[in-house]
Amino acid sequence: MNKVKLFFATAVLSGLAVVGAGQASHAATLGGYAFEPAPGSPNATGVAPGLTFSPFEYVGDGTTNYPVGYDPSNPPQNNGGKSFSADSFSPDSTIDINNPNADDYFKFSIAADPGYTFNLTALNFVAQPNGNAAPTTIQIRSSLDNFASTLFDGALGPKNEWTPFNIPLALQNLTAITFRFYPYGENTNNGAKNLDIDNVGVQGEAIPTPALLPGMIGLGMGLLRKRKQQGEEVAV
Repeated sequence: MNKVKLFFATAVLSGLAVVGAGQASHAATLGGYAFEPAPGSPNATGVAPGLTFSPFEYVGDGTTNYPVGYDPSNPPQNNGGKSFSADSFSPDSTIDINNPNADDYFKFSIAADPGYTFNLTALNFVAQPNGNAAPTTIQIRSSLDNFASTLFDGALGPKNEWTPFNIPLALQNLTAITFRFYPYGENTNNGAKNLDIDNVGVQGEAIPTPALLPGMIGLGMGLLRKRKQQGEEVAV
């Protein structure tokens, strides 16, 4: 095999290898929020290449702060580091996003950088109702259907006690998504207040778009034509 044909074959195989790598499935942590360092930060850490995470936010009428967070290596309270907290949520027994009471929530967004898509396999976090007036339940929705349906709805733990949540997802070929966390329900007649959240993270994979192969094949074909033309000129 001459050198040009060898280069062309190598280029094609290299392009196929890039495609294969882009399509491989290796679920891993794509990024998350530990709300560190002190005095507290809303910015994501450990973000995978090809993705951008927004700051973690509270939307609502209350106030936010960074109280003591979750540290499983420090039993029995498991307190340590920083968490993110807000003090006003819906006291209703259900969430209706068209109800003014449902305008209090946590949120964050993920966007794929140009040339990437992503899949999500899990969402996890820990939460703690803080104080006598606190929500009893938490619901999660996403922008994929404009927050119309529920991805998860479950009970929060007892007040001043951290509860871990690990929510399976099967979301494929995404370019952007926003998650909203709706704490709601009241355990006193003082409304739903004071929820701490920590160690928010997502698992899945960031996938490069297989755009390299056409360029590699085009380069190989161009060199092959050039070599052929040079051979014809020599023959003349």
